[in-house]
Amino acid sequence: MQKIILKSSKMKVNEILNYPNVQVVLNIADLKELFLQWQSEVSNDVTPVEEVYLTPDDVASKYHVSKVTLWRNAKSGTWPKPVKIGRKALYRKSEIEKVLNPDKIGG
Repeated sequence: MQKIILKSSKMKVNEILNYPNVQVVLNIADLKELFLQWQSEVSNDVTPVEEVYLTPDDVASKYHVSKVTLWRNAKSGTWPKPVKIGRKALYRKSEIEKVLNPDKIGG
């Protein structure tokens, strides 16, 4: 088994992965720096999307369907099922958009 001592934080994780059966020794400061670097890379890749929720009344009026049709289609699997938030059943707007506009990407 090879032993690599990181004397500089300039060595990338991908470089280390090229060596099979490698044991890496880090001090706590280097580990913290590596974690913070990884965390910033991951947080830059993921952009949070705020979901819009609609009540059954909103969906019915906006998309010109009855509430009975919403419930029936959700039960049969044609429409997405509403999510329960507290005591309310709400529909995710993005899921409704996907059903109504399957060719459109991103809802």
